[in-house]
Amino acid sequence: MPTKPYPVLQKSGEGLRKFLGELELAVMEMIWTREQVSVSDIVTALHAQGRMLAYTSVMTVMNRLTEKGWLIAEKQSKAYSYRATQSREAAEAAAVGEVVRTLLRDFGDV
Repeated sequence: MPTKPYPVLQKSGEGLRKFLGELELAVMEMIWTREQVSVSDIVTALHAQGRMLAYTSVMTVMNRLTEKGWLIAEKQSKAYSYRATQSREAAEAAAVGEVVRTLLRDFGDV
């Protein structure tokens, strides 16, 4: 597990939206409901929701989520399979912890 998977705290938004963009969160929500997925799986699911995104766009989002520590990518034959590094519940708990640490760092002993 990454030690600090939430490097950017957005000023607006609620819950995990403070840490992820709209599309990133949509992808994570899909991944949290499955054990492992491919980029094609996510593209198909997004298309079913009416979000007509290109394969390469989704692949870029998933690669960024991997770089941020939200996903693990595993090579399987010609394509990669992705899985979440932690459950949605654990991600929310870690996010709350990060907010508290940020507040304590910024405001210290008030």
